[in-house]
Amino acid sequence: MSKYDIRNDSIVDQVFLSDLLPGKEFLLSGRKFKKGETKRTRVLCEDVNSGKKYLISRLAKVKPV
Repeated sequence: MSKYDIRNDSIVDQVFLSDLLPGKEFLLSGRKFKKGETKRTRVLCEDVNSGKKYLISRLAKVKPV
């Protein structure tokens, strides 16, 4: 369904989190994360600044770094 979204310049650089390889860094909501292992529907990601780990949806649109 996202192929029908109206595109603007800020969305063009975004990809789904599931499309990134493990270990790659990305930006989400102004914070920098590192992709970890994939669970069923979520990905265990580490916040680069604080070191805390979060489960983020595989379908989240992120900006690769």
